[in-house]
Amino acid sequence: MKRITLLFLLVSLLLSCTKDNDIVDSTLQRYLDDFQDEASKRGFKVNYETKKIEARLELHDNNANLGWCTYNSDRPNAITINSIYWDVLNALEKEKLIFHELGHCVLNRPHYDVTRTDGKCISIMHSGQACSDDYNETSRSRYLDELFFR
Repeated sequence: MKRITLLFLLVSLLLSCTKDNDIVDSTLQRYLDDFQDEASKRGFKVNYETKKIEARLELHDNNANLGWCTYNSDRPNAITINSIYWDVLNALEKEKLIFHELGHCVLNRPHYDVTRTDGKCISIMHSGQACSDDYNETSRSRYLDELFFR
């Protein structure tokens, strides 16, 4: 009986020490990997462990935001993607959304609402209110260069 109690206490202690805030939803993992690859192509090293990145899909039906990055001591760089919108986005829109939030959490980029002469956003880091973007297969590289080099 003492061994069972000791084993139970040991398992409880180990489980209580695990960090739950280092979670990346498996659905989002490929986009984090792609961001890391794109950063590497441009000479940047992205370390999600150092930044304590967390990324989750959560249902927020009363929130119009597609996603956000939270900065606080409990969840230092927590990306939340509103699952109510996730399924209606295509792969490129999902990438842009995740890369935008990683721009906040990893690159410490604020919103950047500058437009080109045609009214299109210069950056995927726009707030969504001042301009519309032109993120597609043709413009993707230009937008990613701006994301990492600005």
